[in-house]
Amino acid sequence: MSKVRVNSINPFTGQNITLGGHAIPSGSDKNLGSETQAWAEIYVSTGSVNFVAPVTLGQPTVVVASIKAGGEAGVSGPTQGMIFTETNGNLRGSFSVGRNNRALGTASLAVGRLNTSSGDFSLAQGLGTQASGPVSHAEGGYNIASATYSHAEGQATLASGAGSHAEGYATIASGSYSHTEGETTLASGDYSHAEGRSTTASGVGSHAEGGFARALGTRSHAEGANTIALGDASHAEGNLTSASGNYSHAEGQQTLAQGQYSHAEGNSTYATGIGSHAEGQYTNAIGTYSHAEGLSAYASGNYSHAEGHSTTARGIYSHVEGYRTITSGGYSHAEGIDTIALGNGSHAEGLYTTASGPSSHASGESTIALGDASYAGGYQTIASGANQTVVGQWNAQSNTDSLFIVGAGNGSGTRKDGFSVELDANNVRPHIVLPTNTSNPTNPKTGSMYFNPSTNLMFIYNGTAWRSSSFA
Repeated sequence: MSKVRVNSINPFTGQNITLGGHAIPSGSDKNLGSETQAWAEIYVSTGSVNFVAPVTLGQPTVVVASIKAGGEAGVSGPTQGMIFTETNGNLRGSFSVGRNNRALGTASLAVGRLNTSSGDFSLAQGLGTQASGPVSHAEGGYNIASATYSHAEGQATLASGAGSHAEGYATIASGSYSHTEGETTLASGDYSHAEGRSTTASGVGSHAEGGFARALGTRSHAEGANTIALGDASHAEGNLTSASGNYSHAEGQQTLAQGQYSHAEGNSTYATGIGSHAEGQYTNAIGTYSHAEGLSAYASGNYSHAEGHSTTARGIYSHVEGYRTITSGGYSHAEGIDTIALGNGSHAEGLYTTASGPSSHASGESTIALGDASYAGGYQTIASGANQTVVGQWNAQSNTDSLFIVGAGNGSGTRKDGFSVELDANNVRPHIVLPTNTSNPTNPKTGSMYFNPSTNLMFIYNGTAWRSSSFA
């Protein structure tokens, strides 16, 4: 083995030195070049450059680190085979491993193919990924982590918000500390979370999950299919539901909670009033703090309540129940079938009854309470006067003076009163008014009475015959 030994002389100026063996220093304290006279370039084959520990006499040499120089044959790249050093067990520098990668940031790493780690302390791995944010991480296929502390993984994902995380396919996490996962989801609000398929969480602190769900309000939550949570702190769940009022809640199928603090549930229900509640199917709660439940119930009055089938509560504080019942007056109540409470504080119950006077009450079937504080009960009775009570059937409609009437008619064309109670001319002493006839009624009962105005006689049936008394 040939050796070249040189001591502080320069005999080879302008000439090349070719060695047929090894160039070995006489001791471990010798340098190759100096601080002022450095070698321009050092060429090393694809073997290793080895770093060894100080040699102790009688002990074997210990290799503490090695570098493989150069990339793949025929593959070029500006950072192929970058040199690093080892200090206290830590590797220093930026590294690219694979094909056509670029590790541009301080202490960055690019692994795979066509990856770029341009952010300081960033990591890009896989195929075509970019980690441009400081301390960012992009992995998978064609993902981008562009913000500080961001993480993009999967395929075609983008994490552009600070501290954001995008995973899955074609997802975007643009809000600070946002998280998106699944397929084509978007988390653009700060601290938001979008998961599933084509969901959007754009409100601050919002959460969208399912399919095509959108959480747009601050701290809102949308889940299910095609749901929208627009209001702040709103919640929409189910299918095609919308919670647009602040703090509203919509659930079920095609429900709408539009009013602030409103709640809509079931199928095609609408709660548009502040604090309103609609449940069931095709119900509407429009009034402030109104409640509609059942099928096609409608509560438009403030603080009203409609329940049952096709009921309508229009009056303030009104209540309807049953089937096709209606309240228009404030504080009114309608129940049964096709009943109507029109007057304030009125009550209609039964079948086809109407309470139109203030504080009136109609019950039975097809009765009408017209007068203030009147009552009509029975069948086809009409209470026309104020404070009047009518029972029986088919009473005379024109009587507005009597306090109490018993109807005794047989039809709309034969309306008449069996008897009535009236006050005297001074409205002091009540008195009974007998029915009038010009002949004896047929099929009487014992105790039946009537007055014959043509003879000025009162007739009483004693069980076998009519007997008269004269008042002349």
